[in-house]
Amino acid sequence: MKLGEERDLEKIKDCLSYVLADKHSDAPHWDAAYPWKVSPAILPDNRRAVEAAFKNTEARLAREPLWKAAYGEQIREMVSRGAAIELMEEEIKGWDGPIWYISHLVAPNPHSSSTPVRIVWNSGQEFKGLSLNNLLHKGPDVLNPIRGVLLRFTSRLVNIGGKPAGCIAQVAMREMANLPQFASMAEERWILTEDCYVDDMLTSHEDLQTLFRLTEGVEEILKAGGFSLKPWILTGQSGRIEKPADPSNVKSTEPKTLILPNQMRDEENKALGLGYEPGSDKLRVLTSVNFSKRRGKMRTGLDLRENEIRGSTPDPLTRRMLLSQIAGFYDPIGLASPAK
Repeated sequence: MKLGEERDLEKIKDCLSYVLADKHSDAPHWDAAYPWKVSPAILPDNRRAVEAAFKNTEARLAREPLWKAAYGEQIREMVSRGAAIELMEEEIKGWDGPIWYISHLVAPNPHSSSTPVRIVWNSGQEFKGLSLNNLLHKGPDVLNPIRGVLLRFTSRLVNIGGKPAGCIAQVAMREMANLPQFASMAEERWILTEDCYVDDMLTSHEDLQTLFRLTEGVEEILKAGGFSLKPWILTGQSGRIEKPADPSNVKSTEPKTLILPNQMRDEENKALGLGYEPGSDKLRVLTSVNFSKRRGKMRTGLDLRENEIRGSTPDPLTRRMLLSQIAGFYDPIGLASPAK
């Protein structure tokens, strides 16, 4: 890291506090404060601009009822698990500190069975020349190299499970592994520090019983910090599963009731953006064909299904259009290089 990045990292660590309980939760967790560059008191009240952004979001969702239902469900789920709270009018009126609103946007995420629509917080939205991100230290890139994680993932039998937010979450998770009460759990701590990328965890072991012991230890460490995991995916199984007390008694979860266009199904899985077939232990490159116009960096239309490609391909089809589709392949370890 550069000297400035090291200083940012120390600021972010200083903003992290490990608490056993507080007003946010009765369970142990990490409390994270914003790593301010300057005082937030200089922020203007941007409510008018954020309300305008939300009206645009509402208009877009009104044209896509399925996405609107999924978007609303994601918001309710966020509130139900305590990731967000609804402010009462008296709380808003009683606040005498700085005021800054953050809009959120719809981001279709069809390659996910659990979050087909992502909520993206727009902390970079400017108002009167200022944004929340302008005032915050970002912190260094503390992610593990994705190629290394994916290559280690295939080395043995397999089991997977605002601006500074990514750095804060990664640092908090690694600090959990450094707590003295977990000093004896060397393998579990290694998984947490080396086999993670953003919110994915990919690890493996030759012995299934040892694998279950390690994943239980990882869950124990994370739970002590307020982190929770989705069900693990095991090689040789089909779909996401809850880890059973008896490894021979494995059952798939029930399919979700809300199915969106092009949404990934529960029996389909991902490993760091690549498709993963646990039954056959194969990785697949997830491709998509989408010739719709872009708004910013996002396509405005849905990905084409296989039976729609011939009728929806532009005529004439230019080499630039084809290259654009190929460039969209996410292939971090070059699995599709010969075909491309």
